[in-house]
Order: sequence, then C-alpha cells, then structure tokens
Amino acid sequence: MTPDNVVEKIEEKIGDDYLALRKQNEKRYYVEIEAASIVEAVQFVYQELEGRLATITGRDTEAGIQLLYHFGFESGGFFVTLRIILDHESPRVDSIHEVIPGAAYVEREISDFLGVKVENISDSSKFLKFDGLPDDHYPLRQGGEEPKNE
Repeated sequence: MTPDNVVEKIEEKIGDDYLALRKQNEKRYYVEIEAASIVEAVQFVYQELEGRLATITGRDTEAGIQLLYHFGFESGGFFVTLRIILDHESPRVDSIHEVIPGAAYVEREISDFLGVKVENISDSSKFLKFDGLPDDHYPLRQGGEEPKNE
C-alpha cells in the first residue's frame, strides 16, 4: 500500500471530518481531521490499514493544542500522521486506549504536560508530572507563569 492509498482511504472513511492533507515528503504525510473523529480514525488506520502507532506527540500552538498520532507502515517504509487541534480553554480528547492499550501511557503524559483532559481513559492519575507542581501547571503550555518555589 502506498501513502497516497492510505490517505485516500482515510479521507473516504472520515468523510466531512477530513480537513486537510500536508505532504512533507514521499515518506511523511500529515492528515488533519476533526478531534471528534480521532478514535474512529485511529481504529481504522490501526485495524484496517495495519498502521502501527509509533507515538503521540503534542504541542501548544497559536491555533490550539495540537496532537499528532504518528503511524508507521512497515511494508512501504512511510509515516502517516493524524493531526487534531484542541481548544486552548478546555482541551479534551477521547482516549484511544481501547483500540491500542499501550497508548494510555502517552495519553497520560500529554495530560500531565499539556493539560489535555483525556476522556474515557482507564487511569487518569499523574504519570510523569512532579507532585510538587500545582495541578493547574502544565510545563509544555506556552505563556504560563513558572510555579514559585516556596
């Protein structure tokens, strides 16, 4: 399967929630979708297209909290990344751990460091965030004040 085939199948599956495509190069494609479709998209890419989740990354941007779900396709040696943007004020996303159980660790890390509320996750306790940090301090968020040492 080629990257173009994968992207075409994702677009067909997601329909109106497919927003944009960015081809970085022959081996890396970014597919932007609505956040509400992330579980369906991940399930399709993982189970039907046999993509393997490499990781989930997140970053704070002017547009919102960006989450990137990076899938590798061994047979073709390429990556397709599903990209969603979450609202700064109340960033929420549905967990994909029921589709890919190991994703729960990365989802908890994203929650700790970016303040994303991961819905329907089996364990929402702190994972890597230092207990001494205030609950509302997210180290990877831009524009926040540094916590004061007391």
